[in-house]
Order: sequence, then structure tokens, then C-alpha cells
Amino acid sequence: MKTSNKGFTLIELMVVVVIVAIFAAIAVPSYRNYVKRNSQSQAQARLHELTIELERHKSTRLNYAGFAPKVERTESNGTKKVVYEYDVNKKIIYVPKGSNGNNYTYQITLIDDGAEKKSLKEVDSSTGWRMYADPNSNNGNLIGAEHYLVLSNGQRCKDEVNSLSAETSCEGKTSW
Repeated sequence: MKTSNKGFTLIELMVVVVIVAIFAAIAVPSYRNYVKRNSQSQAQARLHELTIELERHKSTRLNYAGFAPKVERTESNGTKKVVYEYDVNKKIIYVPKGSNGNNYTYQITLIDDGAEKKSLKEVDSSTGWRMYADPNSNNGNLIGAEHYLVLSNGQRCKDEVNSLSAETSCEGKTSW
């Protein structure tokens, strides 16, 4: 009497598990690198957009005071509404657009170039500004992501390790 067992042996299952583990070991770091590069690109693009908005604001008001970044949002009824993108302190802008302090990838801080580091919304007159972007340190996919600094004089630099929030120039830093 011949019996036939249908199914997989333990060895066959172990081989499949090992193959899946190898694929995961290759895919996970690649995915994290992709997320990091994408987040860095979004932050750079948003810094560039804000620079253009700031210069447009200055061209109409002759200084940077009172600047607020604008975002067009579509309401549930289909109408478009312009809203301002700052947090409650009027200094921080979150990337990507529409994110907040809980789900952002980069946090851009925009301040007056004066000694008091005030928001452009809080100053009466401003002839310069600084923007720095720092990755969300709570996001494991952004470990080792770059920090960025953009100045009103056109300088742009980055650092792979340290925040550039205390910097007032890009001297000795890598340009981007």
C-alpha cells in the first residue's frame, strides 16, 4: 500500500524562508535610501519655492517683513482656498506640504536675519532672512539625511551631520 504525503518538507520551507530573508536584507536598506533621497529632494524644492516667494514679496513691499508662505488647498466642495503654511510660532514650515508637527519629514525654519531670530511676520522691517531645514529625527528612514541652509544673499549649503541653525554663512560648508 502506497501512501503519498502532500505538502512541503521542513527543509523546503527553510530554504524559502532564507530566500525571503535575503530579499528583505537587500530591499529594506534600498527602500530607506529611496525615502531619504526623496525627502531631501522635497526639502530642497520647498526651500527653492520659498526663496522665490520671498523675493516676490520683497519686490512688491521693498522688504521681507510680513512674509507668509501661501499654499493653495482644495476644499471638499472643490473650491480652492489660499491658506498660510506657518505653525503657530510663525517660523516653521513643514515638508511635505500639508504635513504638521506629527508627520513631517523636514522642518524648515524661516527667520529674520537680525540678531533676535524673529519670524518675518513679527518684524517691522527686514532686509535679510535665513532658512534652515532639518530632517525629522524621529523618522528612522531619515537617519543620515542632510541639513540645509539658504540665505537671502543667495548662499546655499548643506551638512550631513549637524544642523545649520546657528550658521550665518555657508563658508566652509558644501554647496548644493
